[in-house]
Amino acid sequence: MKSFTARWLKPYFGGIALFVFCTILAVLFTMATALSVADFLRLLFEGNTTSLPIATTTAVTPIEKAEEALYSRLLQNGPQTALWLFSLLLLVVYGAKNVFSYLAAVKSSVVRAQVVADLRKSLHNKYLHLPVSRTDGQSKGDLLSRISNDVAEYEMSTLVSLQQIVSSIVAILLYIVMLFYLSTKLTLAVLAMLPIVVFVISGLSHKLKRQSLKAQNIHADMLSMVSETLSGAKEIRSYVSEDYCQKRFFSLDQSYRRERVNMFRRIYAASPVSDTLGNCIVAAILLFGAYLVFDGTGGLSAELFISYLMMVVLLLPPSKELTTAIATLKKGAACADRVEAMLLEPEDAQISVGT
Repeated sequence: MKSFTARWLKPYFGGIALFVFCTILAVLFTMATALSVADFLRLLFEGNTTSLPIATTTAVTPIEKAEEALYSRLLQNGPQTALWLFSLLLLVVYGAKNVFSYLAAVKSSVVRAQVVADLRKSLHNKYLHLPVSRTDGQSKGDLLSRISNDVAEYEMSTLVSLQQIVSSIVAILLYIVMLFYLSTKLTLAVLAMLPIVVFVISGLSHKLKRQSLKAQNIHADMLSMVSETLSGAKEIRSYVSEDYCQKRFFSLDQSYRRERVNMFRRIYAASPVSDTLGNCIVAAILLFGAYLVFDGTGGLSAELFISYLMMVVLLLPPSKELTTAIATLKKGAACADRVEAMLLEPEDAQISVGT
């Protein structure tokens, strides 16, 4: 499935790169919004802020020096004016974040639409060259299922999930870099707990591909039966076989329902489970982080700890989205396998005429 999807996405590498670039900028602007609040409020309320010289700073890193220089310039206008200017700056930064989030979403939707259009075009071309025996009778439902249901399911389960995975990984990596920047000790403790989360989520999504493939095959059988019923309606009525056909369809429909319910149970379980584990990690961060602040040996001040917590809060949604997307991707793998198998089917031999 990976090579199949990569092959169809390859022509749109430029669009994918633009999507990643816009996602990075959106995350950076989100981080800037969150990180600036704690430091600015500390300077605003610590007293004598209007006399704070621009050149005098306790900052160590270039980022801290640039922040304090900016805040000092704002505070020279007085606390109230500085607060208004800072609020306006936050609105501009957050607006930029929303603009780049929108651009990333639009570009990803364009790439998905192009890939789906290419797939349907290739499947339709394949149908035109299949042997006649493959397009008659029961096979019609299977063919219709692959070009309609399987392709639509492939877009939602695979392409959308890949988009979410890429954006989540970009956000998670940038947030983790910032967490290391704020506190190495605390971040190492957080990363030590991540294998537990990965183990639990992988256990939930283990059987999703097999369940999805079984559900798609049952759905194709249902469409084939409907196709047979419509084409042989007269024969069914003449032999008084309506009850038999109805019972057969009901049996397939029940099997399809059971597989879909079991499949979605696993998918939807990923979100609350990851949410619960995330809350446990936050509780551990509060305990260990507070210890480092009170102990004074971890190099973590109170305002840095507030910034750290804000980064963790921002980290939780993409982490939760990543676990759900990985579970959904397992479901989409079955659709990708069915579409790929269709495209690899042997075509009808060309028959020369007039010789």
